[in-house]
Amino acid sequence: MKILAVNAGSSSLKFQMYEMPEEKVLISGVFERIGIDNSFYTIKINGEKTRKETILTDHKQAVKILVDELFKNKIISSLDEIKGIGHRIVQGAE
Repeated sequence: MKILAVNAGSSSLKFQMYEMPEEKVLISGVFERIGIDNSFYTIKINGEKTRKETILTDHKQAVKILVDELFKNKIISSLDEIKGIGHRIVQGAE
């Protein structure tokens, strides 16, 4: 079972996909400078890290690129393989 964990900030999107119940990390990375000049993303698969410069106008575009990378790197062959998505939420008040 594959689970995607994400942490979206104001100009970033961090992610990891796990194979459960083994808790094996299949892919991880971060999209940085979303909506800002000189945006890029890094992906780590099997210990190998790749950095790609691209224009990231918004988080929607970052998620689209993430999904494309999941398919391109054969992490998934169908969106149906993702059985859950978790998002980190931080409350700023009491």
